Amino acid sequence: MVSATTSAAMPSGSSLCGTPTQYDIPNGDAACGVPKKGDHVDLMKTCCNGAPVVAYDNDCAVYCLAYKQSVEDLTNCLYAGKIPYQDAWCNKPKNATATQTNLPSQTSSAGHSSSSSPSKTSSGSSPSQTNAAPPAEQKSKANMAVSIIITIGIIAGVFM
Repeated sequence: MVSATTSAAMPSGSSLCGTPTQYDIPNGDAACGVPKKGDHVDLMKTCCNGAPVVAYDNDCAVYCLAYKQSVEDLTNCLYAGKIPYQDAWCNKPKNATATQTNLPSQTSSAGHSSSSSPSKTSSGSSPSQTNAAPPAEQKSKANMAVSIIITIGIIAGVFM
C-alpha cells in the first residue's frame, strides 16, 4: 500500500497571532498585554499612564508597564474600556506596580496621551479576579490542546 502525504507551507513573511507566546511579556517589570487588534492599542495608550505601548510577539500583541498604578488598576481600566476579559494578561500579581522609574520612549507610535483615563474607576463589570495573568494551568491546557491537534493530524496522515 502506497500513501502520499502533502502539506501546505506557511506563507513566508506572515506571522501567526494568538499563540501561547503572546502571553510571555518581554519585560520582567509589572506589565500587562493585549492582542494588537481593534481599538486595543488606543485603549492601552489611554490606560497606561504615559508608559509606552510596545509591540512584541511579531507585532501580534502590545504591552505597557503598570507605571504609577497597580496591575489591578491597569486591568480595571482596560475592562472599563470594554476589552474582553480574555484579551488582557499580566505578568505580576494584581497589587504589583512597575519599579522602573525612567520610561523608554514610545516605540510603537508617536504622540500618545499621558493623561489618565476618566474611566479609571472600576465599573463593577470586571470579574471578581482581576489578576489577568493567565494561570499556569491555562498555558498547560493551551499547550496540551496544540499537542493533541498535532497528534491527531499525524495519526490521520498515517491512516490515509
